[in-house]
Amino acid sequence: MQKLIETLSTVSVGQALAGGVTVVALVSVFIEITPVKINPVSKFLAWLGRKINSEVIAKVDRLETEVQAMRKADGEQEAINCRYRILRFGDEVKHGTRHSQEHFEQILADIDAYEIYCKDHKDFKNNKTRVTTERILDVYRVCVEKDDFL
Repeated sequence: MQKLIETLSTVSVGQALAGGVTVVALVSVFIEITPVKINPVSKFLAWLGRKINSEVIAKVDRLETEVQAMRKADGEQEAINCRYRILRFGDEVKHGTRHSQEHFEQILADIDAYEIYCKDHKDFKNNKTRVTTERILDVYRVCVEKDDFL
């Protein structure tokens, strides 16, 4: 311990200051200082990671694009299926076919889903179920008032 004290007493202020600056400089390379977001090691490793994984990143980007296209097509197909069920149910109602309350509730859910899809997707061709929807709702109201379901 005494030897350490003797060694420290022989060190000049300039040497101590230079050593302290060196230690701070070395430590700052490995530790990010919050206000100053400069860390060359992190930046280098991020750059290196992007270079090494560029092919994988490109494939993931392509897959993401394909998944988005599939989701769009899937949503549009579901809207088309809802429209088909609405129109078919409307034809059945028009020809006097009676339905259960559950069947009406299911077609009302299809109507809601179809209208939401059409509202959210302005480019989707619409206006094909409005009259049929009104007819279904009119018949449903009558069935509810008279409790006249199948």
